Amino acid sequence: VTVLPEILQAHGYKTLGFDIDMLNHGFEKGFDEFSLLRWRIENKAKRIIKKVFNWNYNILRAEEITHFAKKQIKKYKDRNFFLYLHYVDLHWPYWPPKPFDDMFDPPYKGSHLFNDWDNKIQRGDMIFNNPLSEEERHHAIAHYDGMIRFIDTQVGSIIEYLGTMNLKEKTLIIITSDHGESLGEHNFYFMHTLNLYEEGIRVPLIISSPTIKEPVKIETQIQSIDIMPTILDILGITLIENIDGKSLLPLIKGKKDERKYLFGENGEVIYKQNKRSFIPGIKGKWRMIRTNEWKLILIPHLEKDIYELYNLKNDPKEENNLIDKEIETAKRLKKELLEWMNQSKHDQDLNLTEKSKKLLRKLGYME
Repeated sequence: VTVLPEILQAHGYKTLGFDIDMLNHGFEKGFDEFSLLRWRIENKAKRIIKKVFNWNYNILRAEEITHFAKKQIKKYKDRNFFLYLHYVDLHWPYWPPKPFDDMFDPPYKGSHLFNDWDNKIQRGDMIFNNPLSEEERHHAIAHYDGMIRFIDTQVGSIIEYLGTMNLKEKTLIIITSDHGESLGEHNFYFMHTLNLYEEGIRVPLIISSPTIKEPVKIETQIQSIDIMPTILDILGITLIENIDGKSLLPLIKGKKDERKYLFGENGEVIYKQNKRSFIPGIKGKWRMIRTNEWKLILIPHLEKDIYELYNLKNDPKEENNLIDKEIETAKRLKKELLEWMNQSKHDQDLNLTEKSKKLLRKLGYME
């Protein structure tokens, strides 16, 4: 599979990436430099020194990424470069630095149990059984909001730096996320990838390009896999291989998207505490089909598969399952979804290596 950095690399771009948790997992493919070993050693040494003088020093990976970005921008400002940055600080546990830690809930005086699930509570119990008080849950969300604000300042700092280097008006900038976060909706707490509801799969996508002169808001549904062909289209690079995604440039220019359906699946279901559906491995993944108005979700279950149907225009929070009321719509979407699943090649069980399991535990996806 040819990936975006490889294509850009072949067209003379210097490809640079920083993603602390994804090193040596194939993600560095096509990058000239990716999470440099020298860089990580230097920053680890700095953190150790800071800890000596301040035991309360909190490791802020976002600041390391921002610092890395500015150094690379300065170094390669006179040539074409592709810079990929993945801020992971928003992941559980939510530890925003001051003043962001109490910015959205200053009266709180609790014990921050939600930050300490390793020692006091099983992760799966918190995700599905929510043992936190309402006050504690509210403060966890306030911490999440604080971390969003903190990351926002980091991204803003990079954009400002592009301006000081006279690169802002010459640079294609894309801001997006790989997922959202469940903060109590549908009885999922402080987790992602375990379901296909809007709070987990609807993400921001902001594109700023010298070739886009007027602000445009795309109302129709699109997918993350559309980002790659959009980048290449804006840069005037022709795609050689067929891919599922489509360039958003025609939509930006006011044309209509001909796609009727979009599809998706979640991560593997790995928490036994979810009594509603637990089938280990890839067979336990949820699948969905979506139009601009409707979404059908298939939840695998050992006794009988569960289907949920939502009208996204009238019910954006997906609170009213219409599977038994909108019979014809459900039947049509089921047919399309099952055809897509039959075409896919993802229904094979994978045996995770111990290295992969260790990474999943580190990121909070396994216990």
